[in-house]
Amino acid sequence: MKLYQKIIIVIVASFITMSGGIVGWINQFLIVGVAFFVSAFFLINNKSNKWFTLLFLLAPFQLIAGGIVLGDALFGYPNPSVYPIVTISIISAFLGLGIKLLYLKYSKKIVIIFASLYLALFIVGGYIFMCNWLHYVFNKKHVLQTEQLSDIQIWDFSDNEIKLEKMENKVIILDFWNIHCGVCFRQFPDLEKINNYYHNKEVVVYAVYVPWHYEDEDNNLENRLKRIEAQNFTFNVVKTDTATANKIGIKAVPHLLVFDKNKKIALDSNLEFFEKRFIMNDIYSVIDKLLEE
Repeated sequence: MKLYQKIIIVIVASFITMSGGIVGWINQFLIVGVAFFVSAFFLINNKSNKWFTLLFLLAPFQLIAGGIVLGDALFGYPNPSVYPIVTISIISAFLGLGIKLLYLKYSKKIVIIFASLYLALFIVGGYIFMCNWLHYVFNKKHVLQTEQLSDIQIWDFSDNEIKLEKMENKVIILDFWNIHCGVCFRQFPDLEKINNYYHNKEVVVYAVYVPWHYEDEDNNLENRLKRIEAQNFTFNVVKTDTATANKIGIKAVPHLLVFDKNKKIALDSNLEFFEKRFIMNDIYSVIDKLLEE
């Protein structure tokens, strides 16, 4: 392989892996793992210095992505969400090297089958791992500035206050949303599934609108509420105010809270995690456990 071809591979791999963040951390993790594995496999040959080649391949990504992670940590703003992404680039490159050395020495057909099987397992396993890693990072109790249910004021859209603290023997789910949050609306059908799944049980579900006071928000809210109503969701659609959101420390949506029957917070997360791909504390297992208490 000529030098210019190697440079092209490195440039393409660096561009793909760095821009992978556009499609989210989970997808970027998979993209980085596959890209560096495949790139290392094609770059290594009997004539090249394998260690220099790996350094040449990894340097751009590590200098940018690794540098950002290191800088954030040094200045007191660590972001553990992306630690696996930076780490998998190194692991995958070395695995690509190892597979290529086997390819050059042993049966090419068997090694190609093994490499293909590894990539398939990595994509499936990496997706599950990254989902649960992010869930672990973001799902930390006591993130809120308060654990008192009485501090959370909500109203229906006729301005009637709903006294959450007066609800007895109820598991309470609060899913905070805003009109500009596309993820929030994508997970409304999942919220509906939860509401239907626990129908006639001691579970009450609220989708709580949080105003951010954007331009034309009132008009957009009215249109959004009409669209929500048209879908015939059975969970409760209510609202809070900015003061309440600030008081309890909600800085972004979606933000989901689950309170147990004793009005203590049982789950605090700002990820969309309704799907059962989560091994750790998926919402169904959390609710089931709270209902048994």
